[in-house]
This record gives sequence, structure tokens and C-alpha cells, in this order.
Amino acid sequence: MDHEAADALKGMGLSTYESSAYAALLRLGTVDANKVSHTANIPFGRVYDVLNTLVERGLLTVQEGRPKLYHALPPRAAMAALLSQRKRELDDHYAELTRLASDLETRLSPKVKKDPSSFYSASVGEDESRHFLIEQLAEARSTMDVALEVPSYRPADKDLFAALVAAVERGVNTRILLRDADIPTILDSPVSETIAREMVPHIGGGLHVRVIEGETVPFAVVDGEKALVGVKNPADPTTYFATVYIRDPKFASELAGRFDALWQAATLDVDAIVGRG
Repeated sequence: MDHEAADALKGMGLSTYESSAYAALLRLGTVDANKVSHTANIPFGRVYDVLNTLVERGLLTVQEGRPKLYHALPPRAAMAALLSQRKRELDDHYAELTRLASDLETRLSPKVKKDPSSFYSASVGEDESRHFLIEQLAEARSTMDVALEVPSYRPADKDLFAALVAAVERGVNTRILLRDADIPTILDSPVSETIAREMVPHIGGGLHVRVIEGETVPFAVVDGEKALVGVKNPADPTTYFATVYIRDPKFASELAGRFDALWQAATLDVDAIVGRG
């Protein structure tokens, strides 16, 4: 038997002697233990234990008599028997690991340091701010309220709209507020094709869009507990200086209230325009 086959049989749970004995019997046919011992180089004092194990595992049949004669099952039947045995062993091992994991969870949970109720961080720079915003939107699980501001189009804006589309498509209920002053910029930009193709079909379903008049600070509330606030660059108000991330349920609730007020004051409901309001 070649080394690869021997290693494969070991992977199926056989020992070196058991692999050698089975392979020898495939070649020899029906023979006694002495013949197996000599052919497979198994010490005679060990060969009966090896053969009895193979019989118990369903890989050999035995003919009672003096001497006993052993015969190997065809490889297809033998491998099916081994596979069934290995599956039972692995199922038992998995069940044991599951019990162990449950026990460890019970033991270790009291030792976990609780996260603070509030957490603050900021990403500085226009590109970094946009990437950070997209990253947070990608983690949304259930709801997302976003007040956008798009005073001018930049190629990277397509990634932001793609993140919004992806959130809607994975079932995040999304509301978007747009400034009326930004509508011409969006319609004249390359991203308008993406909006028409990928966002409009979702309007009235998991996506709702309204348009507001006047100025507002760009911000987002994600899953009711995370807040993202855009900070304008004082040297160039058309760009962002930073995005501030605040994980604080109380502040997120206050910001969500501000979003609801703006939503109710919106002058245009896009849902109604596309006939799904």
C-alpha cells in the first residue's frame, strides 16, 4: 500500500498496524492470522488484537474454525463503515465541545469588564471622515437616519451612496434627509445614475427620502444608539474637517428627536413622488 493511502486510512481512524493488516488482506484474500502477520510485518503477539479490532469496526469478516480465517470487505463498504464511525465520533466530540463552551461562557462572563455606557472618537480629514462614516454605516443592523449635505460632488461620494444602498439591501430601515440646495448637484453628478438604478426602487420600502429647506448640520443616528456628526472645515466650508462618532444612547436619542423634527418639517416627500408614499 502506498504511503498516501496509509496516511488516509490513519486519518479515518486506523492505526498503522490496522492499515497494514487491511491492505494485506485486500491483496491476500481469505487467510489466517499467521499469513497476515508475515505479510503486513505485524508482530504475531499483536496481530489478533489488530484483526479483532478490524472485525469490530466492520472492515473484516471472520470464518470460525481452526485456524480462523479473515477476509477484507471491499474498499467501498469499508470506507462507508469508517466514515459512519468517524461521523459518530466527531458528533460526540462536537457535543462535548459545545458543553465545554457553555461552561466556559458561564465561568468567564462575570470576569468581563463592562464597556462604558458612552464612547467618543473622531476621524480627522475629508477622506478619512468619509471612510469612517462609510465604515459605521456598514455596521448598521436595524435602523439608520441620515441627514446628508452634498454641496459639491466628489468621486468618492459614490462610495457613500453605495454604503447607503448596501444597508437598505440587507434590511436596514433607512431614512435620508436631503437639502433642497443639494438636489441640482446630485442630479448633475455621475452618482445620479446609481441613485436611479439602485436606490429609487427601494423608496417606500426599506428606504424613505425627504427634502428639507435651509441649512442643517450633517449627522446620522445608527441603530438608535450611535451618533455621527460631521464637522465642517472652517477654511473651506464645502469640505469636512472631521467626523465625530459618539456611542451614547442618551445623546443618540436626543439627536434622533432632532431628526424627527426635521423629518416632519421636510418640504418634499420623495416617497410620494415615486408613487410609494
